Amino acid sequence: MITRLTDLTLRCVDTSAVSDETVREFYALAFRMGADLLEVSPANARRLGAQLDPARTILYVKDPSEVLQDFVRYSCHTPELLWSLPVLREVNIKDMRELTRLQGYEDKVSLRIIGLDDLFLQDFRRQLQRLQQQLPASAELCPTNGCGCASAILTEWLLKDGGNGAAAFAGAGGFAPIEEVLLALQLTRKYQKRGDLTVLPRMKQLYEQITGQPLSPYKAVLGSQIFAVKSGIHVDGILKSAKTYEPYPPELVGARRSFSIGKHSGRAGILYLLQQLGYTPDPARLAALLTRIQQHSEQKHRALTTEELLTLAREVGAI
Repeated sequence: MITRLTDLTLRCVDTSAVSDETVREFYALAFRMGADLLEVSPANARRLGAQLDPARTILYVKDPSEVLQDFVRYSCHTPELLWSLPVLREVNIKDMRELTRLQGYEDKVSLRIIGLDDLFLQDFRRQLQRLQQQLPASAELCPTNGCGCASAILTEWLLKDGGNGAAAFAGAGGFAPIEEVLLALQLTRKYQKRGDLTVLPRMKQLYEQITGQPLSPYKAVLGSQIFAVKSGIHVDGILKSAKTYEPYPPELVGARRSFSIGKHSGRAGILYLLQQLGYTPDPARLAALLTRIQQHSEQKHRALTTEELLTLAREVGAI
């Protein structure tokens, strides 16, 4: 059973370019998404104001002067600076050869291991078992994403006999993308739904406002184009059995499937699109319509709009 998953986004990002309301909305949605705890910087803690829930929020501090009172826990690389406060000690471990460093910590219960991004490049199962033997169940794993495997590492860690982990939205700070971890957990047999992933599109909008950087349209889980289909044979396959081409339904993450209208379109896709628009196309005219669509798309060097589709359909008498 998974004990705790912490979202580190508001620890990692600079929110000075957006309003307090934007920060507060992101904070609230992160809990709805499925995070158990949120970790925030002192600056973001102040911006959250009365909306901040100290019982569900960890404060990340670098210096004792940054300490704000009454948080459930504090995280720090040098917890000796925080005296008697409940502190989560962060230990950076680049690879498994450095695990011997953990022997120097008597209180392993309050450890967060950061790093190990190359774990999948080794004998993963054996190394994961070794890591679990070295750490108590209450310790937290926070893999970095230098090799692009952090989501898989963290998911395996959480599923195998339970555990604690930390990640960040869209991989902020170089950590595992928390949306990928939550989706992977939800899609496994061992795990039951814990959050609402339909908030992800709104969280993506807020994150792009906060960072000032648009995410790739093809980014896993969050990309605007990951459910966009061009090829006619793929459209036909999705309409017959979506599971053939999609690992999960787009509605699960608040997305929608879209079919491109262009030179790669097929009869099934065009028929479906026209029916979705409320028309009953003449099957005998679909071949002529498809030819016009392909010619028009090649001439314009782009996909066609819905208006252009309807214009061509009327010209060939398909609707």
